[in-house]
Amino acid sequence: MIKTYFQNRITGAEFASLVEKRESFVLESVGDLDGAVDICTTTVASLGMIWRIDDNRPIWQDDVSSFMPGPLHLIYVLWRVGKDLLHRGLALNPDVVIVERPQSLYVRFRSSPAPATRNQSSVG
Repeated sequence: MIKTYFQNRITGAEFASLVEKRESFVLESVGDLDGAVDICTTTVASLGMIWRIDDNRPIWQDDVSSFMPGPLHLIYVLWRVGKDLLHRGLALNPDVVIVERPQSLYVRFRSSPAPATRNQSSVG
């Protein structure tokens, strides 16, 4: 279960401690999204982890592209897909994915793999 916190109810230090716990969470009512991302990336870097930022906020180019003629719209869509693939390729297996949404931030930590257990059976 993912916990939800509200930025106006926690301090920067409390936000950094949430990141240090390494548990996924959602931060709602974010007034300064860039500042929250900076705190998050600084804390993640201090822990020696790799992160990727996915920006899911709507951009004006998406709205304008819907009015473009078919071939131009196709070129725009291919550019966006290529840009996204390149962005994801830079951090293939990040420990943390920070998803920016309008007025919220979703911080998702990669679940660590289960420890390998060895079946020790006696050979008779």
